[in-house]
Amino acid sequence: MSKKVALFIASNIVKRFGDSVDLIAFVWLTYEVTNSVIFTGIVAVFNGLQAENKKSRKTIL
Repeated sequence: MSKKVALFIASNIVKRFGDSVDLIAFVWLTYEVTNSVIFTGIVAVFNGLQAENKKSRKTIL
């Protein structure tokens, strides 16, 4: 495996980890601020859909 491929894979792992932490932190913050399970669920669904939409976009390097 070339160095560029290994770097690409490593950066992709870090990016996915960051996306997961962002999703969890945003939902947690919403619950802490609102104390509403229903609103937190709505925000979680919206944030999950937004994350899926971001994955499908093409990135120009």
